[in-house]
Amino acid sequence: MNKHRTTLLLVVSILVIISLACNLGASPAAPVANPDDANPDEQPTEEVVGEAPPEERVEAPTEMVEPTPTEAPTPNSISALPIGLREGLAGLNSYRLVIDMISNGPAPQEKSHTLYQIEYVVDGDKTLVHTESTSSTVKYPDEDSSASDSYQIGNKSCSISGSGTDRTVEKSEVDLQQKEMSDTLTQLGDIVIVVENPKFVGAETINGIQANHFKFNVTGLGKKSGAEVTQSAGEYWIAVDGQYLMKYDVVLETRSAPAGNAQAQVMHSETHLDLSKINQPIQISMPAECK
Repeated sequence: MNKHRTTLLLVVSILVIISLACNLGASPAAPVANPDDANPDEQPTEEVVGEAPPEERVEAPTEMVEPTPTEAPTPNSISALPIGLREGLAGLNSYRLVIDMISNGPAPQEKSHTLYQIEYVVDGDKTLVHTESTSSTVKYPDEDSSASDSYQIGNKSCSISGSGTDRTVEKSEVDLQQKEMSDTLTQLGDIVIVVENPKFVGAETINGIQANHFKFNVTGLGKKSGAEVTQSAGEYWIAVDGQYLMKYDVVLETRSAPAGNAQAQVMHSETHLDLSKINQPIQISMPAECK
């Protein structure tokens, strides 16, 4: 599995604008001079015909402007959806991304479990992808398992799979023109999660990063099949700084008949995503057999 990454970064900045209240009050009126207190050396002011004497003038009241209150952040003001997965990863210098997928049913023998662990370091363009998978079917109930490691450092790649006598090592050098085309095609799409009515849980620290936690329920499950829905919940965490997806967990399960029915078939699915080691030191080097 090859992991392609953009070299130009689009940094998503969240600008918080704080409105300060401005209390505008009326300025005190200037005192009206008493003619008896006037300086005798001063010449009297010529009265303007048609204009009321100063002591008879009525000042128009100054309109009071109520201060605008500064509102504290609320859950409704927090963005509930992350940016695309690829876009979020492109803004990091290093990371470890674990994607764990489980699918079982409807027959008890039908099982599938796949795990991807992707490590990336921007310095030297280094990637390590570790893959583990196990599966079984009704026809082949014995569990089949496999594991592999794929390294890419610069334009060199190496894949190791199997064990013992079945262990294979494949080395290659990536053609720059081919890599450029692959990178460009990758940039044309992204993975964005889809959730219905997310509910804000609170601010939490996940893998050392400040994040906002949301929960949601998956609707529509079981409506076409008529199956009973026993689990349909999900939750996820978004980094406060960067709005990228840090953690995602969804567990779904349906049953074709009520509990206790021996003929009931159960479909179970889990998807877990965990992003860690963000901008932390990660060591990636080619193993001896790849050199």
